[in-house]
Amino acid sequence: RADHLGCYGYPRDTTPTLDRLAREGALFLQAVSLGGYTPPAFPAIMASAFPPVRVEDYRDPLRGETPLAVVLQEAGYQTAAFGSNVYLSSHFGYNRGFEVYQDYDERLAGGASRRLDKWLTTLARPIIKRNNRLYRLSLDLYYSMGSLKRHPPYMTAGETNRQPLAWLKKAPQKFFLWVHYMDTHPPFMPPKAYSGRFLPVATRTMSVRDQVKLSNKWMRNTDAMSSEEMELFLSLYDANIRYVDDAVRDLLDYLRQAGRDRDTVLIVAADHGKQLGDRHRPWRGYTLYEYVIRVPLIVYYPPRLGSAVVRQLVSTLDIAPTLVDIMGVPLPESFRGKSLLPVMGGQNVREGPVVCMAFDAISGERSFAYRTETWKLIAQDDGKRELYNLASDPEEAVNLWDAERDTGKALEGKIQEYERLREEERRDLL
Repeated sequence: RADHLGCYGYPRDTTPTLDRLAREGALFLQAVSLGGYTPPAFPAIMASAFPPVRVEDYRDPLRGETPLAVVLQEAGYQTAAFGSNVYLSSHFGYNRGFEVYQDYDERLAGGASRRLDKWLTTLARPIIKRNNRLYRLSLDLYYSMGSLKRHPPYMTAGETNRQPLAWLKKAPQKFFLWVHYMDTHPPFMPPKAYSGRFLPVATRTMSVRDQVKLSNKWMRNTDAMSSEEMELFLSLYDANIRYVDDAVRDLLDYLRQAGRDRDTVLIVAADHGKQLGDRHRPWRGYTLYEYVIRVPLIVYYPPRLGSAVVRQLVSTLDIAPTLVDIMGVPLPESFRGKSLLPVMGGQNVREGPVVCMAFDAISGERSFAYRTETWKLIAQDDGKRELYNLASDPEEAVNLWDAERDTGKALEGKIQEYERLREEERRDLL
């Protein structure tokens, strides 16, 4: 999440590499993701596309869209992607346009997590849909795998880096590389060299088993965590952020040593934040509060782009159009976002509002947010409404739905119109 990076004001030394990129590149202070967690967030990032409004459509979230990798491949770029997020596998179509697509490594915990996650999200869903306790027990098993293997249920940053570093040695002049790190997802199990930097002195020998147990407790109910436990949890999170930051540094070091750093555009972004003891509902990607949808975004390309701090509202829909614009490649008609080059150059281009979506992993119940620079409405399928004035209440502490009903109703109408348009587009694809 953005507020745990130094360039966004965090006091701990979590991101020296990203902080340097932010100083020398463009830092976006109000970048908003279109999803509360990975499935609804990534269509915007990889295809400048709106997320599907029906949960059943996430089996093929890029249907009818033109992914960024396809655009760049057709423009003559060699393409490759490396990561281990189960929701970004070739099963969901994210491999389209990539000549090399490494989404799992069966030698690591990722192989087991793939099978378990498939069970949780598809095969077992009808059984556990109405049994929240069984769902929690299933997730406990998922997290406990790390304790059994002494390894997270995904590839670590160091392991993830091996493939792109090897691929870069053979990459041509024109390449597009996507590296996706998972270490900021629980269970937080940082290498000892990193946990020792951030954990309180008395707990620097914290065992892997205790780290997993802490993640399990966070998953079940953050309100049950003591202040000491939450401090440990945050410290492990910060340690993993620093681990990822060092992995980015290693990639940049290779590019510099190979003489490729001055002709490579680097974009750093996240698809969602994290609930870390904040108020509101804590789990299953259902929240659309600022600590989840406000994400870090840095665009770095010193030969052409100067340093800038952009305070205007932008969204992850704009990432792919910006990269295409920098590369001088024609913008596909399917892209819904716009290039950020004008705002990076100081132009006061007014962005439209951002509509975000999340859904409950088991019930399928959805939540939408309509976000402007000042107002934000969160509307859930169950009828719950929350209206916040972000200018006066950035922490979203006071729900103004009753006090500002006219404003809320107007924004509610915008969400309904957005959903209607997405449904019309869906019918055109059937």
